[in-house]
Amino acid sequence: DESRAMAGAADPTMTTDESTDPLMMMAAASGVATLVLASGLAYFMSRRSKVASTKQAEDATQPAIEVLDPAQYPGGHLTIYYGSQTGTAESFAQQIAGEGDDHGFKVHVVDLEDVAEDAAAAADGNLGGAIQAALMDPAKADANGCSRAVFLMATYGEGEPTDNAAQFVALLKDKAGITSNYNFEAELEAAAAKKVGSGASGEADYGEEKKGEFGDDDNADGTGATTTDAAFFNKLSYAVFALGNRQYEHFCAMGKLTDAALGVTGADRLAEVGIGDDDNDLEGDFENWKDTVMWPTLKKRFVAEGAAVEQKKKSKVVGGGVSELPDCPYEVEFLDGIAPAGAKADVVKSDEIHASTRHYFTAVDCPVRVSRELRTEQDPGSTVHMEIDISQAGDDLRYQTADNLGVLPVNDDDVVEAVAGALGYDLDAVFRLKPAPDHEHKHAALFPTPCTVRECLARYCDLTQAPRRSDLKL
Repeated sequence: DESRAMAGAADPTMTTDESTDPLMMMAAASGVATLVLASGLAYFMSRRSKVASTKQAEDATQPAIEVLDPAQYPGGHLTIYYGSQTGTAESFAQQIAGEGDDHGFKVHVVDLEDVAEDAAAAADGNLGGAIQAALMDPAKADANGCSRAVFLMATYGEGEPTDNAAQFVALLKDKAGITSNYNFEAELEAAAAKKVGSGASGEADYGEEKKGEFGDDDNADGTGATTTDAAFFNKLSYAVFALGNRQYEHFCAMGKLTDAALGVTGADRLAEVGIGDDDNDLEGDFENWKDTVMWPTLKKRFVAEGAAVEQKKKSKVVGGGVSELPDCPYEVEFLDGIAPAGAKADVVKSDEIHASTRHYFTAVDCPVRVSRELRTEQDPGSTVHMEIDISQAGDDLRYQTADNLGVLPVNDDDVVEAVAGALGYDLDAVFRLKPAPDHEHKHAALFPTPCTVRECLARYCDLTQAPRRSDLKL
C-alpha cells in the first residue's frame, strides 16, 4: 500500500499594488510689469489643478458600486466568508451561493485568507483597517451603507482557528478585547461588567495565531488585547454557522468566538449562531440552519414583502426532458495522443492553487512499511500502529518529532476500476482541468493536471464515503 504524505505548507505570498501620482500643472509668465499678476494666476491655476487632481484621485480609489437588478436581486449583495481547513466550510459556502439567486441575493464567496492577503497588499501599515474596509465594502453595501455577511467558521485542532482564518480571528480578538480562544465568554462578561469604553487598542500583528500572540498565554494586563472597539464593524450585518465536533473539548470555539466578537464590535447580529456537529450529522445541522434560520431571516429582513424573484436557471434537454444543471466553474479538456507515462503536471503558482487542496501539489509518495492492529478481537474499536517510510522523500518532506503528518490515502485499485467501469471512463485517458468560460478570473487549481483518469480517481476523489445531500440534490 502507498499513501501520500505531506508536512507543512508555504506561507501565502503577499503582493503589492502600484498607484499613480496626481497630475500637476504649472503656470508661468514673463515680463517685469506683469510679474505679480502672473504669480497670482499661477497660484490660482495650480490650486485648481491640485483640487481637481485630488478629486480625481479620490474618485479613482472609490470602489465601483455594482447596481443590481431589483427584480432579480431584491435582497441585494450577500458575502459568504469561510474559515476551512479541509474544505467542508467552503463546500457549504458554495451551497449557499448556488441557492442565492433563488432567494433574491447576489452571493459572493470569499476565502478569509484572501481577505487578509488583499488587505495586506493595500494596508499601507494599517492591516486591521484594511480588513475592516474589505468586510464593509461600500460597493456591496445596501442603501443604508451596511454590508451583509455570513461566516462559516470551522474549528481546527484544540479550539484553534483554521490556517486561512488565523489573521481574521486575531483581528477580531484584538478589537473585541479578547485574549483567549476558549474563555472569551468570561472575558466579555467581565468587560461588560466593568463597562469598558470603546477605543482602538493599537495595531496588532495579525499574523498566524500562536500561543502568546493574541493566544491563550496572553493576559489582560497589557500583553494582549485589553479594550473593546465597540464601533469597529458598525456597518456590518452578520450571521455565523460554527463547524465542530463534540469529541473535542472546545467544541465549535471559533464559530462561537466569531459570533461573540462581531457582536461586541458593533456588527448587527441577524440570527443566533448555528452549531454543526461532525460527530453526529454536520451536513444535516447546516442544512437545517440554512433552510429554517438563515434564508428566512435574510429574506424577512432584506427582501420586501411581496417582491418576486426572477429565476434564471440553466437547463439542458436530456432524453426528451428538461434537466436543470448547476453552474460548473471547471472544464475538462481531454488530451488525445498523450500516453499515461507522458502526462506531466503543469507548473502552478502557489496563489493559483485551491486553498483546501494545496497539499496535493506538495505531497510525495511514501510506502507504508508496517500496519498492525493493537486491539484484541474482544476490545471494540480499532487502534492501528502504522509506520510510514519517508526516507526516500528527500528534502520534499522534512519531519521532526511531534510534527503533524498529513496522510492522503490512495484508493484501492479494485474500487477505482469498478467506478471507472460503471461510468464508462477510460482509465488511461489524459486530461487537463481548466476554468470554464467566464470563470477564468476566479479559477483555482484543484489538483495537478494533466493527469490520467486513473490518477484522478485514485488520488483526488473520495470513492468510499456516501455523497453529501447537496450532491444528491443535483
